Amino acid sequence: DQYEVADSAELTLTAAQATGVDVSAPSGTAMTTVTALSSTLDADLDGITTDLTVDLTSGDATLASTATIGDVNLDVTGGTTDAPRTLDVSDMGTNFGVTGSSTTTVAASNTLRLTAIQADGLDLDGSGAVIIEELSGDTSTDLSDVEAGLDVTVEVDKTSDITGNDNIPSTSVDAYELADGADLTLTAAQADAVSITALGAGATTVMDIDLALY
Repeated sequence: DQYEVADSAELTLTAAQATGVDVSAPSGTAMTTVTALSSTLDADLDGITTDLTVDLTSGDATLASTATIGDVNLDVTGGTTDAPRTLDVSDMGTNFGVTGSSTTTVAASNTLRLTAIQADGLDLDGSGAVIIEELSGDTSTDLSDVEAGLDVTVEVDKTSDITGNDNIPSTSVDAYELADGADLTLTAAQADAVSITALGAGATTVMDIDLALY
């Protein structure tokens, strides 16, 4: 039912072993590493209150809507140059409980996929990749605390206007990908040095370009 991890110690177990189990560090900080998540896509991990590493060595993991992760420091690892890995939490909705009070770190050769609602206000760190989908679900999403070393792609699923959002700076986003038929409106400052492509018919409108001339 419960593991208690000593200060600075690390517990490694499979997702099946971790499901529904409480893991805490009563005397300090500790790390729990969960492996084989690809075999337990409905893993219930919100009982883990230590720092959490998801090791994707066994394969990509698209977590089910019933899976859970609490508000913990989350590290996504396990991918390599020859075998990159993806953790997809987009179907989890609010069951993905990580907030901006914790740090989410995506290591090189790993990708974290989540929705704009889930990404709102997150402290995103590392040198891997982050794909943020369903921008239309939260055009006010706060991406101001994103490490420049991450490769961040925002998927524009439907026509979206982010000109009123000061928390999506161009320094936080490397690329926008527009779905077929979706249009994106953004400021010149938000578009500066950012790649914008369309998967079919789509248009980009850049506003306030006169302000970018100074």
